[in-house]
Amino acid sequence: MKRLIAFILVLVMLLGLTSCDFALGMLSAFEIPYFYIDFNGKGVYRFTELPEEDKALFREYIGAEIPFPPCDHYTVDGYYGDYEYEYGMSLSIKGNTKEEFDNYLEMFSDYTLTKTYEDLLGDTWYRYIKDDVVVEITYYKNIAIPYIDVYVYSSLSEEYIEGSRLPSENLIIKNEGAGLPEGEGGLYVTDFTDADHVKDVTDQYAFRVGCPTVGSPAVLVIPIEFPDAKAKDLGYTTEEIKNAMLKGGKNSYYSLYDYYYKSSYGQLTLDITVVDEWFMTEEESDEYILDPYSDLYILHDALDYLDDKMDLSKFDSDKNGTVDSIIMINTLEVGLSDFEWAYRSWNTHLDSDDEPYEYDGVSAHDYIWASYQFLHEAIDEEGNVSYDGAEITPLTFIHEFGHVLGADDYYDTEYVEHPMDGRDVMDSCFGDHNPYTKFNFGWLKTSKLITGDADVTLTLADFSKTGDTVIIANNWDDSLGAYQEYYVLAYYKMGELNPVEGGCFESDGVIVYHVNSSLYPHTKNGKTVYDVYNNNASAETSYGSADNLIELVASAAGDYVFGIGESLPGVTDDLGAELSYTFTVVSITDEAVTITFSAK
Repeated sequence: MKRLIAFILVLVMLLGLTSCDFALGMLSAFEIPYFYIDFNGKGVYRFTELPEEDKALFREYIGAEIPFPPCDHYTVDGYYGDYEYEYGMSLSIKGNTKEEFDNYLEMFSDYTLTKTYEDLLGDTWYRYIKDDVVVEITYYKNIAIPYIDVYVYSSLSEEYIEGSRLPSENLIIKNEGAGLPEGEGGLYVTDFTDADHVKDVTDQYAFRVGCPTVGSPAVLVIPIEFPDAKAKDLGYTTEEIKNAMLKGGKNSYYSLYDYYYKSSYGQLTLDITVVDEWFMTEEESDEYILDPYSDLYILHDALDYLDDKMDLSKFDSDKNGTVDSIIMINTLEVGLSDFEWAYRSWNTHLDSDDEPYEYDGVSAHDYIWASYQFLHEAIDEEGNVSYDGAEITPLTFIHEFGHVLGADDYYDTEYVEHPMDGRDVMDSCFGDHNPYTKFNFGWLKTSKLITGDADVTLTLADFSKTGDTVIIANNWDDSLGAYQEYYVLAYYKMGELNPVEGGCFESDGVIVYHVNSSLYPHTKNGKTVYDVYNNNASAETSYGSADNLIELVASAAGDYVFGIGESLPGVTDDLGAELSYTFTVVSITDEAVTITFSAK
């Protein structure tokens, strides 16, 4: 915990996030940056060394003998995306000392070290290349149990070897050269549902079996206790969980249901069921903490137990064979390991036939794992975080459920860059979701687009209540919908989802977001599917993209809120062209802002 608090305090000082009351917990409820899909039926193995059959399989696909030491667990994977490599293997080796790690690096003396990088926490990344084999090794030293992560895969991509994860420029779909459509009176109304490839996140390959973003998806909340951490002994109750989750919950902020009802403009009405009894695990907590797949085993045991007590098929609202969403709230104290933290993940636990376990004919997919203590997350005036606040504050659960619906983390997961400056519910603050996220969720299907040469003056109403937005761009391609490069403006108004005290922004005004939600295609079972390529992770890391998915645009004064008389300074898009439009804020009232747009 000392490592976490020390790092966050440094980050808060760097970012100046004095206005984000709950920045600490939201920032740190991180997601694992790599995503794997098991294309070949090979699951997770927990052996001390690789079986000969997998060594042979690895040699066949990678074409090399890799010096792997004994490890705690490994996964043979087909990698997510079409990055010019087809097959790989990942390993985690826990409990290693720095001396052991240095000895392990010496095993790659005949490889070329192409990149090394150390983050603010002191964790170190190394990338080695030999022929067409890439080996990435990370030493995580600043945690209670140091460990090594190893990722190995074949690569034919010069771009990747040079440091970029881009598969190939011609695979990333961009709106370059599209120009602007012909509008009326200098305006054009976009319709994101006209897009050819992806209309919203439910069309993206990675989320097709995920939780629906509109309607009444079912959310199953399972309280989890351990023999050495019983809910009754700790004073934990399912009533508090219900307050945090259900409609009309009595909290210092909105419940999960109330937040998403408001943020979605009434389009998402979560059908949440909180199980009344605590599920007791078979083993004490210490038996689970060191195993990275413990949450999956507990998930299976809990669903297997509930299978006899309720009809689990009712939690599959869209009838796609998977439960819409599961939230497991456990009695562990918040700690440094993943198991003691909060995250959204995917069920990869397979039966003996390499198929997902079924319960009443449905399987599990998305789930959230988080400590009960996150219900009482608090921060004092000096920026110290605690988990024993008097009020219920389900902010981390709101953030993690954003992932369940399909939103990315908007902070740099390696803490190198700060594209959103901590000022978004999917970054480190609470508050309403930004326009791009709502485009992505399908909550907003249209936006105004500036297209004319003459000055255009228009008004924007409170975004959190109306979803009112306007886009400026050099190019616009209707076939790409919301998944292209553009700048989107909204009227940020404090109140309700954006609290007056502790909100992400300090005043009412215009907020400008630069979006580059480029799509890339890849093949799955002979069919072309699409996902969003860019993310906000630093390009310094192996999985970061050169262009951010979304970032804030500052005014000439360096603020993120544009007030009366302020204009958009000169900005250059990711294609290298100066944005051909600017704007000036004319007036701000309780009801709306008035803005004049001009072509340069």
